[in-house]
Amino acid sequence: MINSRVKCNPVHVRQTLGALMKDGHIYEVRALKCHRPKGAPFTSAGYFNDKEVAAVAIQALDARCRPEGIYFVMNPCVPEVAARADINQFHDFASTLTTDVDVVKRDWLMIDFDPSRPKGISSTDAELQAAKDLAVVVADALSMKFQFPKPLICLSGNGVHLLYGIDFPNDDDSRNLLFALLKAIAKRHETKEVKIDEVVYNASRMCRLYGTANRKGADVEDRPHRLALMLEVPEPVVLVSREQIEAAAAGLAERTQAVDHDKEQAGPEPCPDSEPASEEVLNRAKGYLDNLSPAIEGRQGRKALWIAAQAVVKGFNMPSLQAFALLRDHYNPRCQPAWSDADLLNIVRQVQKNSKKRRGYLLDLEAAGDRVVASGRPIPEIYLDVDQYRCVDEYENAIISSGMGIWQRNGVLVRIRHTFGIETQLTRTRRTPIIEVLPQASLQEIGSLVAAWFRQDKKGELVPAPPPRWASEILASRSSWKFQALESVIETPCMRPDGSIVQTEGYDDASGLYLDLGGVQYPVVPDRPSRDEAIKALDDLKEVIADFPFTRPCHRSAAIAALLTLLGRPAIEGCAPLFAVGAPTAATGKSLLVDAIAVITTGRVAPRTTHAADETEERKRLHSICMEGWPLTLFDNIEGAFGSAVLCLGLTAGWISERILGQSKIVQATVRTVFFSTGNNLEIVGDLVRRVVPIDLDRQEERPEEHSGFKHPNLLEWVRENRPRLVVAGLTILRAFDVAGRPQAPTLSPFGSFEAWSALIRSCLIWLGEEDPTLGREELRERADPVREAQAELMQAWFERYGDQPISMHELAGSASQWRGRHTAGDNEEPSTTAVDQRDQRLRAALGMIEPSFASGRPDVRALGQRLRMLKGRILGGLRLERLEGRTKVGVMWKIVKRASSSRQPGEEG
Repeated sequence: MINSRVKCNPVHVRQTLGALMKDGHIYEVRALKCHRPKGAPFTSAGYFNDKEVAAVAIQALDARCRPEGIYFVMNPCVPEVAARADINQFHDFASTLTTDVDVVKRDWLMIDFDPSRPKGISSTDAELQAAKDLAVVVADALSMKFQFPKPLICLSGNGVHLLYGIDFPNDDDSRNLLFALLKAIAKRHETKEVKIDEVVYNASRMCRLYGTANRKGADVEDRPHRLALMLEVPEPVVLVSREQIEAAAAGLAERTQAVDHDKEQAGPEPCPDSEPASEEVLNRAKGYLDNLSPAIEGRQGRKALWIAAQAVVKGFNMPSLQAFALLRDHYNPRCQPAWSDADLLNIVRQVQKNSKKRRGYLLDLEAAGDRVVASGRPIPEIYLDVDQYRCVDEYENAIISSGMGIWQRNGVLVRIRHTFGIETQLTRTRRTPIIEVLPQASLQEIGSLVAAWFRQDKKGELVPAPPPRWASEILASRSSWKFQALESVIETPCMRPDGSIVQTEGYDDASGLYLDLGGVQYPVVPDRPSRDEAIKALDDLKEVIADFPFTRPCHRSAAIAALLTLLGRPAIEGCAPLFAVGAPTAATGKSLLVDAIAVITTGRVAPRTTHAADETEERKRLHSICMEGWPLTLFDNIEGAFGSAVLCLGLTAGWISERILGQSKIVQATVRTVFFSTGNNLEIVGDLVRRVVPIDLDRQEERPEEHSGFKHPNLLEWVRENRPRLVVAGLTILRAFDVAGRPQAPTLSPFGSFEAWSALIRSCLIWLGEEDPTLGREELRERADPVREAQAELMQAWFERYGDQPISMHELAGSASQWRGRHTAGDNEEPSTTAVDQRDQRLRAALGMIEPSFASGRPDVRALGQRLRMLKGRILGGLRLERLEGRTKVGVMWKIVKRASSSRQPGEEG
């Protein structure tokens, strides 16, 4: 808290507001370096249009936080500023303050006389008297030589202000005219003891609010804190005309062609000012300042201000006053707290004198070479110091500004990389975009491309430096970034979740998709196609699959659904099933069908992978596929049982977790890939069955490879030639369904875990009159799951033998063993053919299918119990296995209960 003997004078504050505020206008009052018992100083500001309310609020603010100074924006603000915060009250920690564009017009011209003294302290009485004397001299000279009226003479606390009333618009001509006058007055009258501020010409100029205390520095006897006061106020205030100001500026300029004696002794500046920068250079400098961190008190703010000033003065080769104005209006509003005009001008002059940087280094785009960012701006500079947060923040901003194409996805930084893969068995290749986790070394290399790095050497001078490793490590490990989120890379137009179509190449903000057309031109997808147009488009897609021998119409519908799934995958806010293409014999066209679908949607045949029996290897493989963003993946030529817990998890949970190679970080990869599988008599087992849509083919020929008479003998070549038309046909179908309101069939059976896919793809085909593409699932369930069949057989044999009678595992095992002992005593003995024996025989065979130890004749009761616990509560063939509560002398009791198959409960199978 500032210890000061000077307090606000409310009577004088009211007089000041009455003289300076015009009725019907809004003015800003700003208090700098407000204090509180704990914490850093802050800025408090507010907009006022009521003089009395403003006076009361100013008195309360001064008593509450004893600011270093309270200021008043002399010119009225546009009415829109009232929307920034509640009007007629102060707001602490204000960040949005008045700038020149917020000013309606100019009411006052201020000439500021400031005694020369060390920075940050109050003036002595003698220094203040020198400022008063010079102010009187200037006022008399303007009055006698150029007929200026009497001004308001005001004490700022440490200096003196002359205020002349004017009525000028807020435009460039007015600003330039006032600047010319102030510069001419300073050159003509400024002395070593008193400086005349040349830069108080801006429209949003603040002056000390007269009646409040100036508490700069310590309040000591010879340099005390003082009240700012209005010493003389003429009645009435007569305005100065534009003609009078133009005459004074021109007249004083002529009189000062020979420089004052004190100026001659000072000599020329070491770094003379250059010509004013053009509008183009000004705009580029503004863009450069936007990428620099603001100067914040307590976080090496002065160094940040030096960097900004050096970029403007030296980098863009601006004269001092132009650089000062740019920093004040475009950079200073973001600083905390805002720097005073004196500080800004002082730093600009220090840069002019002391900076060793070459003039115009940021204008020389050719010298930057490949390091010029994509936006056309020169690369920013990053100065290394202990403030790692600032350095890394500037590093991230530099990458974003450069347009390098770095994204965030699944909690890691990624980039899009193009690789080449074999498209056919010939040598023809095509660029393939994949999503790649950004390696640590690449991130550090990018740092050297997007920014120039500097550090201080032992002498304290700035020297070039490579991007430090810690900067890349911190940036890569941040919990959140400013980088845009990348959902997927697509190679054809596709549908967004809201039903609109992504057709413009590049990054799509609405969906997070990156469209890479690879040079292919696509017709425009109709905006509101009708159902008839969708039916015609469906006929175009049917031409692709016309030569394939589908066993049922629902399998043909499933093939079309697979194609639409790829085109509409971004619009499906959920999971997509696996499409299993099967046939009884080889060469029926299973892989060809998947490749045709892949060529339409990606331009290449389907990428293949193998099905790993080891779940750890399977997880790594699937995680890599999903991280790289493969649109589809084919498990080709599956032999034996097909199914894994990892694949089941990915298909219904929508994510797969795995550690990133070379890092200790576990990353959850989102599953947006559409999976396919092919095989002869494909055997799908376990929980994968309910996650599959089957596509069955059967040529019904002994040698399908010798079949002829195809409509398209070279199908893939034909698909490539017609790819744009086929893509638009598929999107027309989806778009028409969306325009129609996505109508749902009332009797459509649920498809658990794939509701979003069913509501879009499945319902769309049914809406067009096609068969339900999921009808083949029931047949698949019946034929393709030997485990389920064995479980159903056990429950049926158990119920046939014991009914709903409770029985223990030991009794069950003993029954099977007794049957084996009774009927294998002699080779020539005929087995019993009684009904009970036949039921025992069926039960023992069923137990052997579930638990191999029963088939070998040495029943393992513990292993059987584990099998039954996995089967508990499941409904198969209308029967349900239940475990009774508690234990008996013979162990846990189990029984079979008969239930209707139609009474399926959630999560149960019938």
